[in-house]
Amino acid sequence: MLSRNKALLIIGDSNVAMIKNLFDEKRKFFPKGEVDFWSVSGSFFNRSRLNEGELHAPVKSGLEPVRIDGYKNILYCGGRVKTQAVFDEFLRSSASGKCRYPEEFIQQSIESFIPTLPGARFLQRIRAEFAGNIIAFPTPPRGNTEGVCEDTTKPEVWTEKIFDLIWTSYQSFYESCEVQLLKTPFDCTVDGKTVKAQYNIGPGDILHKNADYAELLLKEAKWA
Repeated sequence: MLSRNKALLIIGDSNVAMIKNLFDEKRKFFPKGEVDFWSVSGSFFNRSRLNEGELHAPVKSGLEPVRIDGYKNILYCGGRVKTQAVFDEFLRSSASGKCRYPEEFIQQSIESFIPTLPGARFLQRIRAEFAGNIIAFPTPPRGNTEGVCEDTTKPEVWTEKIFDLIWTSYQSFYESCEVQLLKTPFDCTVDGKTVKAQYNIGPGDILHKNADYAELLLKEAKWA
């Protein structure tokens, strides 16, 4: 039986930091009860393991193992789940840097790529061993999706189409894991490619987001 007081375990890479900042500032966006944080920064996150319901981090992280079965909710933050490599490959395949791929092909490419990511496979493993509620968001968008324009006369229309294709693909994967996806709103991005600078944690840092961005995401969270 799940413990009543263990409300939420927050798991992820460096994206956990913005969630912790929001937690410290605005507790109302989180479920009542005990909230715990478990994060491993950068590519070291891919070395995390789940063994019979117990999370294990790389030795150098210094994190103690934690059991997931005592919580009602898990929030899976980032986990290095991102699609930029798909578009990098499109660009590499074109000497001109302008490939014209149909929407269906782009979406199929993204949907087949996401499950191959270590962070995506780790989420699948967590889902298999956790009976409670899981909510997740991928790495915040930051990257170039140019070079796949089908119609160069209407780049603004195609840009929004690409954004929708990416998030439809994310939705397909997270739904297959029975996980609620927290989507980045299009209007908080620059042409759907990267999150606006006002949500960066500091000047020149496009990698890490602030509590305002975390709030945009968690407004849609449905806690158990």
